[in-house]
Amino acid sequence: MKKKKKLAPLLLCLFLGNIGVHDFYAGKTALGIVHVLLFVGGIWFALMGNLILSEGAMVGYLLLGANALFAVVEFFVILISPTYGDCEGW
Repeated sequence: MKKKKKLAPLLLCLFLGNIGVHDFYAGKTALGIVHVLLFVGGIWFALMGNLILSEGAMVGYLLLGANALFAVVEFFVILISPTYGDCEGW
């Protein structure tokens, strides 16, 4: 695999980290799908919870918060790692 520059995934993670665009760019499809599922699930629970039950909204906020924390950790991993994007399939 061709070594990719770190600026593009850093910017993608900074601006679109919650939906995992940086993971898809780096070839980490499974992690990108996890980001998308956490984001969509969080939005769904937050919106439906506000309409139906307030406890459901809390679940949505927790999913969105976990996803945001996941993106922040990945931002620092991209920043520190010299070989980000070189692994395949995980």
